[in-house]
Amino acid sequence: MALPPTGAVVQIRRGAEVLLACVTGRKGEQLLVLLADDGRIYKVPPERVLQVAGTLARPADREAALAELRALREQALACAAEVDLALLWEQMRDDPEGQSIARLCEIYHGTSGSPVEWLGFGFALCADRIYFRQQGQRFVPRMQSEVQQRLEQQQAERRARERRQLFVRWAAAALAAHQAGEPPPARPEEVDLAPEIELLIEWALRPEEGGQTARRARALLEEVAAAAPSGVRLAANAEGAFVLLVALGQFEPHENLALRRLGVPTEFAPELEERAARVVPYTWEGSAPGAGAAARRDLRALPAFTIDGAETTDRDDALSLEPLGPGRWRVGIHIADAAWFVPASDPLDREALRRATSLYLPDRRIPMLPPALGERRMSLDAGQDRPALSFLVEVDETGALGQLEVVRSAVRVERNLTYAEATRAILAGEEPLASLHRLAEALAARRLEAGAVLVPGRDRRIVVEPGGRVRVLVTDERSPANRLVAEMMILANRLAARELAARGVAAIYRCQQYGGAGDDAPLRPEQFPSPEVYAYEVRRRLGRTELRTEPAPHATLGVEAYVQITSPIRRYQDLVLQRQLAAAIAGEPPPYDRQQIVELMGASEAALGEALQVVRESEQYWLLQYLRQSEQRLYEAEVVAHTRDGKALLVIPELDLRHALRVPEPLAPGTRVILELLAAHPRRGEVSFRLQKVVSIPQRSGVGSPPPDAAEPGPAAGAPRDEQLVPHHGGEGIGR
Repeated sequence: MALPPTGAVVQIRRGAEVLLACVTGRKGEQLLVLLADDGRIYKVPPERVLQVAGTLARPADREAALAELRALREQALACAAEVDLALLWEQMRDDPEGQSIARLCEIYHGTSGSPVEWLGFGFALCADRIYFRQQGQRFVPRMQSEVQQRLEQQQAERRARERRQLFVRWAAAALAAHQAGEPPPARPEEVDLAPEIELLIEWALRPEEGGQTARRARALLEEVAAAAPSGVRLAANAEGAFVLLVALGQFEPHENLALRRLGVPTEFAPELEERAARVVPYTWEGSAPGAGAAARRDLRALPAFTIDGAETTDRDDALSLEPLGPGRWRVGIHIADAAWFVPASDPLDREALRRATSLYLPDRRIPMLPPALGERRMSLDAGQDRPALSFLVEVDETGALGQLEVVRSAVRVERNLTYAEATRAILAGEEPLASLHRLAEALAARRLEAGAVLVPGRDRRIVVEPGGRVRVLVTDERSPANRLVAEMMILANRLAARELAARGVAAIYRCQQYGGAGDDAPLRPEQFPSPEVYAYEVRRRLGRTELRTEPAPHATLGVEAYVQITSPIRRYQDLVLQRQLAAAIAGEPPPYDRQQIVELMGASEAALGEALQVVRESEQYWLLQYLRQSEQRLYEAEVVAHTRDGKALLVIPELDLRHALRVPEPLAPGTRVILELLAAHPRRGEVSFRLQKVVSIPQRSGVGSPPPDAAEPGPAAGAPRDEQLVPHHGGEGIGR
């Protein structure tokens, strides 16, 4: 094309932009142009000129030229909005070579088009992403299929913009209502706002992942904050996403994010609830003694009792004691026969495998089996005939074991006791609890002689009351009732392991070693300045529990083989082993072979890992919520070690909380201090203390003191303990 003269109005391309300019002269082979956008003069190669459309009246007067250019641009942009490129495309769609912008403008407007119309056409054509594509100086019609695809995309983008605008208005109004203590406005029904809600949920659940989700969610929150009334604040971060979701009614104020993030089921499908309700209740008359696995011994006359927490509604173990002569008794440990109600591979069984365990969280209970079974038909409630798997073992006053029978039975519990009631009965010398407690102590002493390690521990329960008030209850796990029940459950589990191993039945054995290289020497409490330091050091040396299909010693329990079978209502692996053992004692083939046991072990362990994560995060959240609510600011703590990065590792006994704190100088293990609570952030999982003063410094023991480079503990505050620390009563379940 010929070079435009001075004063000509031109459209030029700069990158993706189309700009309006006036030619003011030439410099060599390049044009000098005055841009309407910034009023500056630039050098432009002639090939960047898209079209020429008229001339200015006073090109030499820079200010006048600039004003005229900008007025032309506004008029041209208005004209651009009226250009119908679909009509032009219909005319040109069969032209594979394309045309220049000037030729297309001539086709569209004819020769009578004004400069403003030509410029408007140029703006419209260059902005088009649907009908034409530019190749050099020519514009080529797109194929019909491509045009259709781009039109559909354009419509989708328009709908998305409209949906987003509607969401922003609704969210801003909801946020204002929430901060004013008012109910949220009704959710708009004319548009599906799920994409925006899901985006915010994803960021609230996984704030650490960042990436595109975080960028998109942050931009959305910024729009909501900008649209909110003056004085209404919203942080453009994951916490802000959570606040907005609460305001929108999508989250509860104390929403359990771990449950959502891990997809842990909290309800049973209606068909499973119905199936559980249809399970026929057990009656002795309805279960003929029979033979094989159907054979059952009538133990209903035994004065059996249960010991559980005050809130327990799914009682899965009971105890009985029969005197046999001077210094000899028959101990009965009766485990609810959950396998009688739930056959292997039944839909209820598959759901139990998916859950793997019952969850006991501070604000809720999530059972492994529907309540119609676990809390009613299976539960060993007083006065009810129930099927059971009973361990009947002779024990003398020294804890020596005699004859053992493992039988499928029917029991009728006389009393359902709480731990507090059982402890009072033991201390008062009430029988048979007092004698059973003495036997439990004798059994524990024998395990200690065999190398068992008993660690002083606490049981921390965090209770959320109606209305959101939080209570933290820390008690001694070694109370008489706790010791009694824990020892009896260990006895039943070790006897089950012995039977399964002797019969060659595939099982899930729990094994553990104590200590490592150089750590084999047993530790003694007197080596340390306090029980807290001793407990920390022992736990530091404990190896992880391993699961195997072959029996192996559980060193810290002091037994040759160990399984868990005493909580079939609450733990899926216990239910599996109950089926294995019941078949074995009946002389029938076990329902699972070794490969199936390995597969079930892997599947249930994966679910258990998620459940444990939920428990940790839930207890941490509610503990920090308790600290946030409490008026107490000073807490006594004890130093148990120092971490590699120079922090003191402390234990706060009244909270059963471990906390690492940077201190001005090292403090000897056993030092008692006062900590001042500075802040607690439940959603962030953060708590900060300040060292206020040192209360006492222990005398140096020098023997077995924890090394100054001891590592920080792995589990979060309040994490459930494995059985190697303080063996839990089978009825306690994860999180209790």
